[in-house]
Amino acid sequence: MDNLNFLSSGHIFFVIIVWAAVFYVAIRLIKRYLPMVVGFELSKQKYEYYFVIGESVVWAIFLLIAANWLLSKSVFFGVAFILFILALLTILVFVYFRDYMAGLSIKMENNIAKGDYISIGQIKGRVVGLNVRNIEVETEAGETVYIPYHILSAGAYSIKRQDTSKIQSFAFEFECDTSVNLSVLEVEIVKFLYGLPWVRTKPQPTVSFKEGIVKVVVYPVSKDFVFVIEKAVKEKFETKQEQNDNEMA
Repeated sequence: MDNLNFLSSGHIFFVIIVWAAVFYVAIRLIKRYLPMVVGFELSKQKYEYYFVIGESVVWAIFLLIAANWLLSKSVFFGVAFILFILALLTILVFVYFRDYMAGLSIKMENNIAKGDYISIGQIKGRVVGLNVRNIEVETEAGETVYIPYHILSAGAYSIKRQDTSKIQSFAFEFECDTSVNLSVLEVEIVKFLYGLPWVRTKPQPTVSFKEGIVKVVVYPVSKDFVFVIEKAVKEKFETKQEQNDNEMA
């Protein structure tokens, strides 16, 4: 009987590992393609934050089912599995929350902002994003590097903040339905701009309206991104006059 329990538990371990691998791949695919299918209007930071919460719930349910299944076959293997998962979760929580808490501290103290030039160790470049657990840096060589917050809080780094009065702005116009609530539309456009990794948050983007035309003024992190920003905004908000006429007809 003990041998049968051992063999049965080993089989269950294998099944759990296979299903865990399937769930991991599926979750990664969902994270990547869900915004394209559903069309979320959340910023990248908020989307990652909510996705982490949802993924944590899914994994918690999966582990509870796996532990219950294993306990039904062998108490020894079930308890060993639960202890292993608890130890793993402790490590993961420590790794995740040390970056999360360090990031909160850095953001509250306003030590780093998008557009700043940062130098830490051998890494030198422009900060293009402040994520949940790390900052996104575009190096002088054009590479994108992600630096965890706990490294910043523990190590020495230098920041060179540009004079915002010398940052070049970029303006563009497009047609849009201005019969809607303009205050709400302005907030939506600015919120969308803040979600783009190529737009500085300081100085703040401005949006103005005049006779069906929307004028947007932004401050890109680099002049190389001006047309990318314009294209993204137009794809999201532009409403051609022909489309309005067709809808009225």
